[in-house]
Amino acid sequence: MSVTPELIYEVLKKVQADVAHMRGRVDDHDQHFIALRDQIHGMHRSLQTQIHDLQGDMLRVEKGQTAVMHDVDHIKRRLELADAE
Repeated sequence: MSVTPELIYEVLKKVQADVAHMRGRVDDHDQHFIALRDQIHGMHRSLQTQIHDLQGDMLRVEKGQTAVMHDVDHIKRRLELADAE
């Protein structure tokens, strides 16, 4: 079998088609990776918001606990004064 220009041309056409097909597949994968990246960024922002909200809730609970403890201490002092009379 001899290598002719026609044979080389046919092989190159096949290689060109294969390369074009691979480029298409790479483009598809790129789009999927971009979509995944966007989803991950969205989830990250959502988690940051939830953490921030939880931190705010914790601060409000701590302030409430402090206020309750202050009231309890005040009541105890008043009861001690009442018992002393």
